[in-house]
Amino acid sequence: MEARALVGRDRELAAFEAAWSGVQRGQRALLVLSGEPGIGKTRLLETLATRAVAQGGHAVWGRMWEVGLTPAFWPFIQVLAALATPDQPAPALASLEERADAGARLLRFGEVAQFLLRRSQQQPLAILLDDLHVADPSSLQLLMFLLPQLLHARVLFAVAARDTDARPEIAAALGRILRGAERLPLAPLDPGSVAQLVGERADSGRVYALSEGNPLFIEELLASVRAAGRLQLPRLSSVRALMRERVSSLAPEAQGALAAACVLGREFRGQVVAHMLGADALGSGLEPVRALGMLIMTGPDHYRFSHALVAEAIADELDAAERARLHLRAAHALERHAGEDTSAIAHHLLAAGHLAAEAAVVAAERAARKCLAQLAFEDAEALLERALQALSLAEPQASLRRAGLMCLRAEALQHASRHAAAAALCDDAAQLTRALASGQAAEAAELLARIALARGLEMRFGHTDPILCALLREALDELGERNLALRAKLLARLAAAEQPASDPREPMARALAAIELAAQLPAADRLDVMYVASAALVEYLDPHALERIQHEVLALARGRDRGISAHTRLRLCFNALERVDRPGFDAAVEAFAAEAHALGLPRWTRQVHMLTALTALLEGRFDAAQLAAAEYERSSQALGDASAAFLVDVHRVMFAWVSTRPQDAGPSARAAQYAPGRAAISAWLAVQDTDRERARGALAELGERIPIDPDLGAMVACATAFIGEPVAAQRALRAIEAKSGRIVVAAMVGCSV
Repeated sequence: MEARALVGRDRELAAFEAAWSGVQRGQRALLVLSGEPGIGKTRLLETLATRAVAQGGHAVWGRMWEVGLTPAFWPFIQVLAALATPDQPAPALASLEERADAGARLLRFGEVAQFLLRRSQQQPLAILLDDLHVADPSSLQLLMFLLPQLLHARVLFAVAARDTDARPEIAAALGRILRGAERLPLAPLDPGSVAQLVGERADSGRVYALSEGNPLFIEELLASVRAAGRLQLPRLSSVRALMRERVSSLAPEAQGALAAACVLGREFRGQVVAHMLGADALGSGLEPVRALGMLIMTGPDHYRFSHALVAEAIADELDAAERARLHLRAAHALERHAGEDTSAIAHHLLAAGHLAAEAAVVAAERAARKCLAQLAFEDAEALLERALQALSLAEPQASLRRAGLMCLRAEALQHASRHAAAAALCDDAAQLTRALASGQAAEAAELLARIALARGLEMRFGHTDPILCALLREALDELGERNLALRAKLLARLAAAEQPASDPREPMARALAAIELAAQLPAADRLDVMYVASAALVEYLDPHALERIQHEVLALARGRDRGISAHTRLRLCFNALERVDRPGFDAAVEAFAAEAHALGLPRWTRQVHMLTALTALLEGRFDAAQLAAAEYERSSQALGDASAAFLVDVHRVMFAWVSTRPQDAGPSARAAQYAPGRAAISAWLAVQDTDRERARGALAELGERIPIDPDLGAMVACATAFIGEPVAAQRALRAIEAKSGRIVVAAMVGCSV
């Protein structure tokens, strides 16, 4: 097919000019071109790229293949490769990670954002993403991350997508990503534009009547007339039908080569098609197709269909049995010639259905594990979902294997922040594992441990999940002493899951036992155990002992996990404060702020505002404390972090107390809903309101029990002294004597001495 002239798109070009003008002034823009297949989306993107370059910009492309075949992060791998220079290498999205979790991916996404920001400061960027409706899910997550990060960068995102061809989950993701975008739905060309495009080549009225203004259909009609030496336009009702007619005129050899190529996707290699056909080389099989303009040679032995509709039209003619056979041949050919394309191989084996169900399960799991290591969690989850479907064909009764795949899929869901779906899948997998025969007890025990740990990957501040705790205890009992690493991880996660507890001593003992076991483990496993276990010790363990643990975590995290390093530095700030070490606190804050700003992620930089608020509160600079707390709250809302609202409420309650200002009823009421300490907090708030009866009623809920938690114990001590009950006051004083000379830090955002 020849390059088509661009006509009838004045409105869209004007929108681009306006958006590009804003980009040059430092305002990110997002244009979305939509419309039916063949309407000219790619052609318009090409024109936008040309104009951006002509006006001093740098235009880079990210092209999709099709659902199931686009490698993870493929469009952005292309974009980054086009922007990389010897002096400025791009982040490696295709590399494998030693630690593959949500934190590692967030850091990698942040590196991509920082790279694009630096390049846009040198030259305005036009990033063109074609056929986004068939993007891999992980690329959509990266795009969703980048858009707010580059809000004030000189970057234009121009994306093209079909209106109705996206799968439901892709369509939902696109809807979230493209909120606030300038949408440019491309309409069919009007008769005047068709006449301008056709010129003297044919009767433009007849062309318009047949094509209904679809530019691709127009060019295919004209190409069909030239190729067949016709005098009349063919009477066909769609561009797909026209393409099928043109293919039917080819020799059988060319038709067979096209059938093999179309299942490989829009881009393919000639030697892979030759292997599928049982030939040593492709020979001249595709030359007639190239002559028709349906194929483009993009490099030695590399081909691309001129339009996705070409491959789709050919594939539509294949019956299900023939399509399955071709997918099986494609998988075998790729295993020989492109064994690293694990996702594509798995896709073809899965598409082969009954012909290769067992091989498909193995290939899909292998590809999913590679995707997990590449931080492409959504792609991994989709592969594992299909692997489970294939397992139903291969081994319907394979319960142990099914539960293992479900566990791996749950891990992918957790890292993709789909926590509710992951928890439900873990519960189903645990139930399946419990029903395994006694002869599989050892394997079942280790699998149950992995399932429990997968369910516990979500860490929620101040929240105790009884179902998770029960599952972790069950897994510990079943595992016994079988696997040291699993046992240490289960102990650490159970300890963290149980806090905050009414009596934190038992979780603390578990955490310390896990740390002791971890001393026998490799460094990566030891880091996992100690980091999770320390979450059960913060604000409970003696701060000097806790600091030694935190410094060991910091040393283990160096070069392995920058997220754990940043979080541990944050914990060290409060540890120094609890020890009443103000110089140590200031030094820890400075170290954390440096690391947070080096990471450049709002998840961590917002915590600098929290520390600023705390420092100002300590120094009596109350207005500055309020301003910093408000900035922390704004940053947290932008991230969608609901748990931060509780921390802000606690800060405001503590602020009102320290500054002797009236309590705000809203934050007070919400802080008092903190379940593990509700009675103690309510009693303390009653003190602030000088309401003895309310304080007495709240303390009655506690009876003679004084919370071991230092924050809550201090609150109870204040309240018992306030209501004037000497016996209760003495009991409360004894409970907090061990904390004498230390600062009580409430929820890491407010403080009192």
